[in-house]
Amino acid sequence: MARRRDEKLDWLERVLPLEGLSEAELSALGSCSDWISRSAGTWLARQGELGREAFVIVEGQIEIRRDGEPLAMLGAGDVVGELAVLGGWHRTADIVCDTDVELLVFDVRSFERAMHVSDGLRRHVEQAVAAHTVDRSLRVVRDDEGT
Repeated sequence: MARRRDEKLDWLERVLPLEGLSEAELSALGSCSDWISRSAGTWLARQGELGREAFVIVEGQIEIRRDGEPLAMLGAGDVVGELAVLGGWHRTADIVCDTDVELLVFDVRSFERAMHVSDGLRRHVEQAVAAHTVDRSLRVVRDDEGT
């Protein structure tokens, strides 16, 4: 089981730019996530539902669909559903496993508890989510334009 914890921390460090965080802060963030596996075709979230979880894709691919239409394909290292966790918003799209996937999942309450560990941890995560969201938005626009 310790190996899984180390793997979670390793993935979190790769996905989010968490330089400068203490071991305790990294550990708090890692402890608020669960490592799960889901089969191809599994719906992780549906458009319009209140968002209660965010996911870090460890392995595999998921498809984002809006109004039934494919919007984006995400893979290892991508984060999805983070705005729902940080903002308590309804889902703007469906999240469907395109392949078998391994995920780190964060529920709202445990994520918020980890954010209260330190202001530094909260700032790092919010900045990383903002940068990631802009990057993903640009990727979707480029895909829509065929570039």
